Amino acid sequence: MTGSGITLFKGVYNTSTTISGVTMSNCLNGVDATGSDVWLDISESSIDDSGYYGIYFSASGGTENRFDFSALTIDGAYTGIAVLAGSKGTVSDCLIKGTDTGVWVVANDSLTISGCVVDSSTTNGIWCLGSNATMSADTVSNATIGVFCSAAASPGISGGTWIKSNSAGVKCDGYSNASIRNTKISGNGDGVTALNSVPDLGYTGADSCSGSGGEGGNSFKSNSGYHVSNLTPGNTIVAECNYWGPLGPKANKFSGTVDYDPYTTSDPLPVSGDGLKPEPEKRDPVLPKSFALHRNYPNPFNPSTIVRYDVPAPGGDVDLAVFSVRGQLVKRLASGHHPPGVHSLVWEGRNRRGESVSSGIYFLRMKSRGFDKTIKLVLLK
Repeated sequence: MTGSGITLFKGVYNTSTTISGVTMSNCLNGVDATGSDVWLDISESSIDDSGYYGIYFSASGGTENRFDFSALTIDGAYTGIAVLAGSKGTVSDCLIKGTDTGVWVVANDSLTISGCVVDSSTTNGIWCLGSNATMSADTVSNATIGVFCSAAASPGISGGTWIKSNSAGVKCDGYSNASIRNTKISGNGDGVTALNSVPDLGYTGADSCSGSGGEGGNSFKSNSGYHVSNLTPGNTIVAECNYWGPLGPKANKFSGTVDYDPYTTSDPLPVSGDGLKPEPEKRDPVLPKSFALHRNYPNPFNPSTIVRYDVPAPGGDVDLAVFSVRGQLVKRLASGHHPPGVHSLVWEGRNRRGESVSSGIYFLRMKSRGFDKTIKLVLLK
């Protein structure tokens, strides 16, 4: 695995770098854009099996930083696309799959995600961290959390977005008040979960639904847990003029205080229309062909670092352990049978007793059948 496929540090204001029709594979980062005055357009390209980021856009200095990522396929990365504060742009019509987090937006209020399919993320499909990004006509599926809003994030989710088949559809935590309109939330564990947050699911101020702009217009169906779970005592989640299935709202599909009356009796977002994206094509996952231990990231690190490693079919026993420069065991991170696939874990710089270890050099060793590799970890406090 090499370094970044493309690295941009200093751009020229009002001048775009354009990338189209390119395939990048097995890079630590497919595209790494930092620095200032970076204008970047990427279209109709594929970024596969990145160690950390498919695209990492953190340019924030200078006069203006902007981007347009369209019609991309990103398959396999710790994070598909990461966009940090200090820039503006769009991510449109992209297929992002097989990541830990599909799209990670940090403190950026000028990002629009539209028409994208984000599928099979291990943790979060889309993670808004302190961000007020906008999502429209996206499909987010098969993640632990479809859309995660944290650290006072208030994104807008609308336009026929479909959030489905996730363990949790939308989760708002840490005073994050997402606005959700005209969105289909179906087939998840819980549909919308809120902790210390009050998401806006629709308000009419009337006794009936008339199609006004403030109404929810969302469709909740076939969530195996709660449609809406309010975990904060004393808060009321207003969720008026939404569709709760053919039999209307049932009290046992709500947790905490939720105002779901009035409601609509017809589904505003049938599966076959209203701009909903088609279900991603079901493909067999691309499995690693051999054992591999990739470089940790970041390195040097403080206080934690991410470790990624590969296990080929049919799987096998793996032992991952951290040792000191004297060869003493510091902590065993993993031991036992692993299914085939790309795995990741985090070492938080602690020993077997949970104590923080001192700054210095450590070694991570991975052993399995016919495989034995050691990499160097540098902890700097």
